[in-house]
Amino acid sequence: MSDETPAPFSLEALNGAIAEGDEATVRAVAASASTLRDQKQLLGALIESGIEAPDLITETFRRVFESLRDKTADDKAILDLSKRARQAALAAGRAAYADGDRQPLVVRLAIEAEARALNRDAVHAIGSELLSMRPITRHHMVMAKQMLNMGHREPVMAWIEAVEQASDFEGARDGARRMFEDLARHMPRDGSDESIMQVHERPGSRRVVFTFSGLSNRLGVSIEQMLTWTAALDTHVVVLKDPERLIYLKGVSTLGSDVRSTTEGMRRLAKRLGADEILCMGNSSGGFAALRYGQLAGATRTVGFGALTTLSAERTSQRADGRAPGMADRLMAEAREELGDCADWLRERDPPMAVDLYFGADMGKDRFHAENLADTPGVTLHMIPGLNEHGVVQHLAERDLMPAIMTAFIEGRPLPDAI
Repeated sequence: MSDETPAPFSLEALNGAIAEGDEATVRAVAASASTLRDQKQLLGALIESGIEAPDLITETFRRVFESLRDKTADDKAILDLSKRARQAALAAGRAAYADGDRQPLVVRLAIEAEARALNRDAVHAIGSELLSMRPITRHHMVMAKQMLNMGHREPVMAWIEAVEQASDFEGARDGARRMFEDLARHMPRDGSDESIMQVHERPGSRRVVFTFSGLSNRLGVSIEQMLTWTAALDTHVVVLKDPERLIYLKGVSTLGSDVRSTTEGMRRLAKRLGADEILCMGNSSGGFAALRYGQLAGATRTVGFGALTTLSAERTSQRADGRAPGMADRLMAEAREELGDCADWLRERDPPMAVDLYFGADMGKDRFHAENLADTPGVTLHMIPGLNEHGVVQHLAERDLMPAIMTAFIEGRPLPDAI
């Protein structure tokens, strides 16, 4: 029996073994990573190397995951790591949940793992358990939205109403109360016309703007703030929400039962308001709806902020965008016939509809969707240097650029770049 002390962890030795493709040595070096610092270095090296060892990456993440929770309870540090090793993070959370761990972060990772695996019943069960936990944290809001994406609207609405009635915020942290109030304020409550559609009339105007909210039922900022940018402009404003969370591809119930009848409903409403010009705008998934409905309704102009532009059946079935996987699968099941690429639809317009798209230069997914329309007639791209986030409208609002953008959009002038 050897009395030799195991060699300490060496990042240099690990990288050398990875470069040589020596998996046995990689695993041996990995086993020597005993401290949290060593384990974090190991995890980073494994991810960056692209090595085909998912079991090792998952196990390493779980060790880091458990060490961080034991030593610091630092949710942000864990989430930052999980973005780099998403599959490992979800597997670790799922395993910890199965072992009886009910910390909110664990439940959050577990429910996301089940959503990606399309286990709808498990999402409902785990999500309902999380929503019953106190104190309320950011994880509650993230998972409420995950449940909505999977079509579990009723338990989320029941939770919102229970929290509101009890004013149940004791011990809430990390801005959770503000996030809850924002979620609750913009959630269509009862399916009533007013809950789904708000019409803000401008007497005498011959123009109407249809605004399509994103999945958060906002336009990147609150509806109230958006209306301050249009209050002095010569236009009616119609604010639309999609309680089905299917990117308006099953229509807007106040206007029609599907895409075509909703389009006719938009035209009828415009005529009732005395408007002979239709404009559309949308944020995120609402940007896709603005482009689609604008093209069908004969809008003269559409503006999108971080807008989706392609939802082909092939991309959606593969969940290629990576965001809201549960919703992608619902789209395939419930609205497949309406999926498609805005580039194809926009080319059908003659003359072309004027389209302006704002997006972050360093936000890869938004940039992909914007550049999908780069060669489409009538489209102008406005790339925002240095922006690596999806919150385009909020970014522009914080720089006081939205009033000028909205004024130019509604008055039919060239839209300014966001430099």
